[in-house]
Amino acid sequence: MYNLLLCRAIDALSLLPDAQVHLETPRARLTLLLSKFYERLYTSNTPHTPKPSGEQPSPTTISPRDSLITASDLLSELQVETYSSMDRKEKTEFLLEQMRLLVAVARTKDAEGKQLKAKGAQDKDDSKVATLDGDTEWIKVRVGGRRVPEAFLAEEGNEVNSLTS
Repeated sequence: MYNLLLCRAIDALSLLPDAQVHLETPRARLTLLLSKFYERLYTSNTPHTPKPSGEQPSPTTISPRDSLITASDLLSELQVETYSSMDRKEKTEFLLEQMRLLVAVARTKDAEGKQLKAKGAQDKDDSKVATLDGDTEWIKVRVGGRRVPEAFLAEEGNEVNSLTS
């Protein structure tokens, strides 16, 4: 029920015109909550939640792996560095959270690729192995790292708290 209400709230906010600048921060915060929900599905290994209606066709269940990817995709869609209504510290925390989830997805995909290779994937399955590596996510992490203002992090009082608590 909570998930359904959260999905509907995010969908409603996403349908508003881009000119609604005063709603971009609340939308980002709601999206972060939904992302945390999907990440909890991954960590608890309970694949029994439908995806939000605004994304891909919603199946009746979602695998733990797909829930982690969904959590990462939700945050990766946000361009918080352009939000004028969000302060620098919160923007930085969102960017670091995006990168943390991308790293988790990359590691998951890398491990799956290694397992397939270890099982002796046939030549015809090499394309499947190639799609399981986390190269795309590692590239996104490197790009995201360039968006994090190091000088801001170095200033006293700008220690970034974990958003996963």
